[in-house]
Amino acid sequence: PYFAKGTTWGHDRAEGLRRMRRALEGFTVIGPATNLPLYLRIFNDPSFLEGKYDSSFFSPKLLEGFADE
Repeated sequence: PYFAKGTTWGHDRAEGLRRMRRALEGFTVIGPATNLPLYLRIFNDPSFLEGKYDSSFFSPKLLEGFADE
């Protein structure tokens, strides 16, 4: 299963991102593998946190270990 959508808010971007990380870290799925680890990787990536990213952000390096084989 894939985590499809999550929404958080904050007084600024940093607070919203902290809340999203906390929500993702507290999310538990028993059974099948999910894409939650990928979201955690994204929300902990320095360039994403600084807002310095574009469409190349989802590079093979970021997605390593998450591609269907």
